[in-house]
Amino acid sequence: MAKILVVDDEAKMAMLVASTLEDAAHTVTVHNSGDLAIKALNGGSYDLVISDLRMSPPDGLEILKQA
Repeated sequence: MAKILVVDDEAKMAMLVASTLEDAAHTVTVHNSGDLAIKALNGGSYDLVISDLRMSPPDGLEILKQA
């Protein structure tokens, strides 16, 4: 079981990915903004980060750099 952070500014897409991962018994945290995702990364650790790349700043690449 992995602890996974899913980041996507499209809420429906984020929930679809999260639902699939939860069905596979993973613990999933979802954020719809880069700022909230970076705060989550600073406050905890994750085994995997799945992020949309094209978002308002901070974009997915910045989130992955922070991870």
